[in-house]
Amino acid sequence: LLQDPLFEQHVVLGTLRSKQSLKELDRIFLSHDLQFLQATAPPMGPSDHYPVLMEIAKRSAP
Repeated sequence: LLQDPLFEQHVVLGTLRSKQSLKELDRIFLSHDLQFLQATAPPMGPSDHYPVLMEIAKRSAP
């Protein structure tokens, strides 16, 4: 019932920093009435865990 728009569009956001590389850990799932516009995972502060920021819009009724 829920969709992962980043997975569907083959977009990988590194959200967990390790010594080897950035790993994808966090996801945002959307219901069908929401439309994905864009997403980022900006490195913020001294944390090894980056937030996922997603811009979405409500789909208009058919």
